[in-house]
Amino acid sequence: MRLYVILALAGLLLLAGCLGGEAEKAQGPQCEVDEDCKPYQECVNNTCVFKPGFCEKDEHCDFFEKCDKKTNTCVLKQGFCADNGDCEVWQFCNMTTHKCEARPGYCGSDQDCRDIEVCDKKTNRCKLKPGYCETDLQCNAWETCVNERCVPLPDRCNVDSDCDPYEKCNRRTHECVPRYGYCDTDGDCRDWQFCNITENRCMPKPGFCDDNDDCNYWEECNRRYHICEPAPGRCNSNADCDTTWQYCNLETRFCEPQPGFCASDADCDPGMVCDTRDHRCK
Repeated sequence: MRLYVILALAGLLLLAGCLGGEAEKAQGPQCEVDEDCKPYQECVNNTCVFKPGFCEKDEHCDFFEKCDKKTNTCVLKQGFCADNGDCEVWQFCNMTTHKCEARPGYCGSDQDCRDIEVCDKKTNRCKLKPGYCETDLQCNAWETCVNERCVPLPDRCNVDSDCDPYEKCNRRTHECVPRYGYCDTDGDCRDWQFCNITENRCMPKPGFCDDNDDCNYWEECNRRYHICEPAPGRCNSNADCDTTWQYCNLETRFCEPQPGFCASDADCDPGMVCDTRDHRCK
């Protein structure tokens, strides 16, 4: 019995020695050379550490990278960059945010340009919006640059509202021209009219007319020649009457019988009648 106890104690002491050796081995250095580590690790101060650019999970990479589990390498996250080579030729890599940004004068969207510019997606260059400018040279020949906008020169136009109310815009010449019936000079009117510059309206010259209201009360407007002519039976001179037996009464503007002639029986003495063939009282 005593021998059994002694053997048991000896066995326990031997087991304890073995376990102590394993624990001592576990607490020893991880490595002595790189070959003691994984292929993507290296031995540094007896510890296996990741080689630069290698990983096992995202936390082992920079914030703009993720870990490729197949190659155990850190690769760029989508939309991020490590240097200018990761960007388009018109971009640079912002080393603080590791985002590709437009170089000065270049753009990826309108937000990269000034308020008066838009981004040309073909060239990735900022260009002026239509109608905006910095100098007169950036405007059309009939425009000038005012407060970064191309505006028409005096008496020039792009639309009718650029002109005076009585004018319209000639879209071919970009000049303000009078509307029909309106004028700036006599040359804008017809031959029988003149330009009333107070109203900028074409009005009939004296002796000419556009309608009867432009004539004297005893006259009518000849719409073909735009001249005032005596109404039937009315006159301006003897020439407007049948001179063989009439004259022009300039007070009444009627053609009346000359002395000794008649137009009706009322022009004859009692008992006589007017012969309308020769306009004589008989």
